Amino acid sequence: MDKLLLVKIGFTPYEIQVYDFITSHPYSTVKMIATTLKRPVESANRVVNHLEIKGFIESIGKYPKKLVSIPLEQAISDYIGTGITSFSPKELSKKQLGKKLQVILGRKQYHQVGNKLFKRAKREILIAASGRGDFSPEFFKTMVDRTIKENIHKIIVYNVDSENKERLRNWKKNKFQVRHKQGKGINLIIYDREIIQVGIRMSDETKEKVGFVIHNESIGKFFGEFYDYLWKSSKEIDV
Repeated sequence: MDKLLLVKIGFTPYEIQVYDFITSHPYSTVKMIATTLKRPVESANRVVNHLEIKGFIESIGKYPKKLVSIPLEQAISDYIGTGITSFSPKELSKKQLGKKLQVILGRKQYHQVGNKLFKRAKREILIAASGRGDFSPEFFKTMVDRTIKENIHKIIVYNVDSENKERLRNWKKNKFQVRHKQGKGINLIIYDREIIQVGIRMSDETKEKVGFVIHNESIGKFFGEFYDYLWKSSKEIDV
């Protein structure tokens, strides 16, 4: 279980303990949880109610109700999606949510989604990123092919130093427009000012990301204007 991710989305240590226990002991009761974790029944019951409201566990039957956990990836996806859209999973099905908002858990999945969106972009791709990571060969080839077709690619990088100068030089050589602005920890990609992809590092100690994609033209235009402001206030790179 990824406890760090639960901490990042606001779980208390006790909530993590209870969720972990229910995951390891399906069909537990509140009394079993309280006894095992040496907590008052009232406290355990309160945490169980919180977890059920958040969609991380569900109860079966009554008096005493039996508790089972929702798989972590599914629960976090629903929880983050609910927080952004202000809809509960009952009000909005995953299929409907997926048309407008896609939650991405993990660095590998984040880049897989990015590869697909890069291929679909028709005019322009705007990026803000660390500047330390390498594009995959497929990713890089797609970008180069599109610059040849006069597509616009702009990249704002947060770091310029001896570690990445060669990489930045290669990007500029392949007609990418590159500038520098101080920043950290967030990856932003705007496709054709219609689709937004955002990734956030879960901590400074790991490269793992949690991210989302929004398909909305109005939001895309707004983020595009925000990017234009960042671009104007960033510095030319001499590499």
